[in-house]
Parts: sequence; structure tokens; C-alpha cells
Amino acid sequence: MSESKKTELKRFNMNMPEDLHAYLKGVATELNVSLTSLVTHALEEYRKQRVMAYSMEEMLNMAKRQEALNEVDSKQQKNEEMKP
Repeated sequence: MSESKKTELKRFNMNMPEDLHAYLKGVATELNVSLTSLVTHALEEYRKQRVMAYSMEEMLNMAKRQEALNEVDSKQQKNEEMKP
């Protein structure tokens, strides 16, 4: 495990409420994995979800920009058609 992940896990565990820590420890025990690997996996999944959400947001922003450009083009065409 990389040093940055270890540091992140330490920081994450220090800020974790006791009841959440106890719950996750129980889940890790049921799954027969360490709490560290459970939290690491959760953090990786969280990052993936954030990247996907960011990508979706970027795609929506691009679509809105394209729609605005199309609207401007449409108005310009109408103005040109109305000119004698």
C-alpha cells in the first residue's frame, strides 16, 4: 500500500465516529477482511463515483453550451433571412 493511502487511512480513522468505526469493524469481521482493506475499497469506490459524477456534469455542461451555440446560430440565420 502506498504511503499516501496509509496516511489517508490514518487520517480517516482518526476522524471516524466511534459508532461508525464499531459498525465497520463488525462488517469487516463478517466479510473476513481487515478494516483497512474495507475502508480502502470504500474510498476507491467513492473516488470512482466522484469521477463519474464529475464526467457527467462536464458532459451536461458541454451539452448546454452546444445548445446555447445552436440557439445563437438559429437566431443569426433568422436575422439573415429577414434581411432584404
